[in-house]
Amino acid sequence: MQRHRIAVASNLSGKIGEMGFFLDQIVGVSRIIERKHVAQNYPINIELDRLNYFFSAYLNSIQAIKDACQTSMGANVTWEQIVSGNVKMTHLGN
Repeated sequence: MQRHRIAVASNLSGKIGEMGFFLDQIVGVSRIIERKHVAQNYPINIELDRLNYFFSAYLNSIQAIKDACQTSMGANVTWEQIVSGNVKMTHLGN
């Protein structure tokens, strides 16, 4: 189990990098949508599809980070704690 936790923890920085990448993509696509809207340049279906894709990937990266933290630290973190900003690690004892 310890070896598995170490492997998961070492992969964590990559997952954090993915989260940053997807957030950058969301910001970039949002700016394109804003510019096209101001210029009344429609339709924006392609951009909305890209925004949806990157937002979904961003949320998946958050879930992966949550899972990796739980596995590598042997702790339990709920979504309620994350949303409220009140994250308290409860040791699982594994």
